[in-house]
Amino acid sequence: MKTLGMSVKGNALYFGKKSAKDLARIYGTPLMVFDELHLRNKISTFINNFKSKKFNCEIYYASKAFLSSYLNDILLEYNVGIDSVSYGDLYILNKTN
Repeated sequence: MKTLGMSVKGNALYFGKKSAKDLARIYGTPLMVFDELHLRNKISTFINNFKSKKFNCEIYYASKAFLSSYLNDILLEYNVGIDSVSYGDLYILNKTN
């Protein structure tokens, strides 16, 4: 799946301004890369489409999908709730709040 921040230049896959090869060299492999621009766009889409004059709607993220301190900071920035299911999740949430 191509995300908003991904591009192909020549034969190289880029995430923002960094190629996949550069990221692998810097951080090692295996490496999980998230597209922050795409993530923020998806959060905004949910927020804008789950508005109701009749119901009080709130957006929640399921932490069991994936959770990190940085992702928690982004979710807090958008006032998105987090459904926590484990002590590990609670540790991350308490650490970053």
